[in-house]
This record gives sequence, structure tokens and C-alpha cells, in this order.
Amino acid sequence: QAGFNTGDSETAVVPLIVGSDQNAWDYASALRKAGVIGLPVISPAVQPGLARLRIAITAAHSRADIDYAIDSFITAARQTKLLEG
Repeated sequence: QAGFNTGDSETAVVPLIVGSDQNAWDYASALRKAGVIGLPVISPAVQPGLARLRIAITAAHSRADIDYAIDSFITAARQTKLLEG
């Protein structure tokens, strides 16, 4: 709903595709400041322009954890200009 590109993932590991390698580093840094871990995956591991953050969701995460992470994804994306608003 927020406009993130998560590819076709249907597993507990969700990619947040952000475009450039620099976008991935900046976004991961902004998330880390919020206490959320998103591991950047950049070229040559993925094609140039398809850099992403790797997000893992487990049964150990509460609904509150997930809600906090989603809010953090949106805030960090706005801070790094990946989302408008």
C-alpha cells in the first residue's frame, strides 16, 4: 500500500527493491538508525539498478514489531527520497 517494490516474494525473506546501490546503502543506514535491520544487496549480486534491502520476517516478530518496522520503512523511504511525502 505504501508503494514499495517487493518483487514476487512469497517467503519470509522480503526484498525491498530500491534501485541504485547508493539508494540501498542510504536506506539501510536510515533504517538502522530507527533500529530496523535491512541488509543491502547491491551489484554484482544483483543487476545494476535492482539493488535492494533484504528483510527477514520471523515468527518471533510480534504484530507490534511488524507495525513498527512498516512505519520505519515508510519514514526512512521519505527521508532518503525513495517515497514522496
